[in-house]
Amino acid sequence: MKHYIKLGLIAFGLFAVFAFSACSSDEETTTTEAPAPAAKEAPAKEAPKPTATSAPKKEAPAKEEAPAKTVTQDVVIGVPAICPPIFNNRFLTGSCFERVQMWGFTEGLTWMKHAPIPVQVDEDVPEKSMVESWEHDDTANTLTWTIREGIKFHNPDFGTVDAEDIAFSFNEAMAEGSTFNRAGQLRAWIVSIEAKDGKVFIQCKDTGCQKDWIRQQSNYNGQTASITSKDAFDQLGEEASLADLDNMTGPFRATKWVAGSTIESVGVKDHWRHPPHLDSMTFVEIPETSVRTAALVNGEIHLSDLPPKFVAEAVEKSGGSAQQIGGGKGQGWFASGQFWAQTDYLGAAGEGNDPAARPGYMHDDDHPWIGEWGNDESMERAHKIRKAMGHMVDGEKLNNAIFGGLGSAAPLAYFGWTPDMPEWKDEWFIDYDPDKAQALLDEAGYSDCFTVPYWIPPDVTVVIDPEFAEAVAQFWSDGGCKVEIEKTAYSARRPTLVSRDLNVFFAWNTAGAASPKDTNGVGPWVPRAGSWNGGFEFPDELGKLHPVIDAEPDSDKRRAYNEQVTGFVADWHIFISKVESTPYWALHPTVAEWNPYQGNIPYFGNPQTIKMKE
Repeated sequence: MKHYIKLGLIAFGLFAVFAFSACSSDEETTTTEAPAPAAKEAPAKEAPKPTATSAPKKEAPAKEEAPAKTVTQDVVIGVPAICPPIFNNRFLTGSCFERVQMWGFTEGLTWMKHAPIPVQVDEDVPEKSMVESWEHDDTANTLTWTIREGIKFHNPDFGTVDAEDIAFSFNEAMAEGSTFNRAGQLRAWIVSIEAKDGKVFIQCKDTGCQKDWIRQQSNYNGQTASITSKDAFDQLGEEASLADLDNMTGPFRATKWVAGSTIESVGVKDHWRHPPHLDSMTFVEIPETSVRTAALVNGEIHLSDLPPKFVAEAVEKSGGSAQQIGGGKGQGWFASGQFWAQTDYLGAAGEGNDPAARPGYMHDDDHPWIGEWGNDESMERAHKIRKAMGHMVDGEKLNNAIFGGLGSAAPLAYFGWTPDMPEWKDEWFIDYDPDKAQALLDEAGYSDCFTVPYWIPPDVTVVIDPEFAEAVAQFWSDGGCKVEIEKTAYSARRPTLVSRDLNVFFAWNTAGAASPKDTNGVGPWVPRAGSWNGGFEFPDELGKLHPVIDAEPDSDKRRAYNEQVTGFVADWHIFISKVESTPYWALHPTVAEWNPYQGNIPYFGNPQTIKMKE
């Protein structure tokens, strides 16, 4: 990769998606023959005298055709971070579980019908499902999957996907000590999963089998378990198989994978689900936003994950285009450490784990934003602190300075509730009001504010914009607080989320206004062994609604339950959003087509649809 030139921040005008035409920069390979060696010069002789006969006519030599040009479809993608080459669900960490599948290497069970971003649909595409047919026995509380035949692993020695591989992949995801992001959600409804007589049998919990498992195990990446080979595990052993580049079934086969550096891959042209247009796809890690921008403008990369205003700059300078990659997300922060569960009310906290004694549950004077559930005085003091932190921050200014006015600073509560919805409560919105912030600090007994530990993950820019998060810290500093910023990579910090140690202010996002309101809003906010958690657990009476919502078939009733549980988060201002930002990617003009879909997280996806200009 060429050396990238760092560019400074550049002001920009109105953001638009550009139509363009440009010559392709695809490499062309030509094959030519080497020139024949020159003949040796003959010794000089006296030339014979010419005769009067006329010289015979010579035909002009036939014109040689130029060798045919070979044009390949190759793309280079610039990203902030590249995960380690780990494909076994048990060892996947952080946001890597989505990326290995969405980037085209591993696959989940099902595939949803394509819809323009940010729309998600509930209709799947049966012919693109690994599950050829299924049966739900409501009486026995079981789910049975019949697996489609002929789905090849990248290494022929591993054969084709069968019931053993499916059961193995799910059991690895749910294994004791698993770091799989959605281990807890799978354990919440699955008692056991096994292969028998060529089929996959799932025994569900008493609360019932998950009603939307087709959607959850799809390319949308709600709880998608990537499918890897049990034969690979048996043949190579645990350590070798979890990173084996051929232990996958996706439309791209990785040939080189170096964490923190690069991934090189080739298209699987006979892929069962969707053969790619591309011949090769390369990812390069470029952490600095300005460097990714310069690389795209210079044509050294063809697609890149950039904050909105840098997308505008890259599009303007390169003559390329912008592609929306997801729905709007509320940019803000969690005041974490609110572990308010008192018992293991779902029976999922894990042996030896006491939800009432979470390591991060420090409701003391050094953590004034954490309230002690059941102690009215402590709860009220902490609530005033959390609201004060919100009143210090000017959403309009952040939208203009960081997002170039392309976002929205309109009221948005946790889970994406807005004033035009019947569920809305005016008290959910925390406006910019420094005087009110100071008054609340005075009432809470922290007139000079306090030391604010603040974690800004730098490696998941499609989730939280680091520049936005740093600007929030500046507002808090201006309000008299001493802010201690931590910039640990999300993938490295994630174990503390699983162990419930997190008790800092945590820069993150929430669902946007257009997000579906009937998906389970309790999510990971309940005591659950091995599950992701952002520093908050519901008190018992609310958290118990998790399996109720999961099993409820009526979407209106699910929405009503969600208002109850997510409204609680908004009532107590555990999460505060300041700007709703829509994520875009920048495309170089040599990219002719790309049709991403709306995933659970707005990561790069659907690479098999990319076409380059010829």
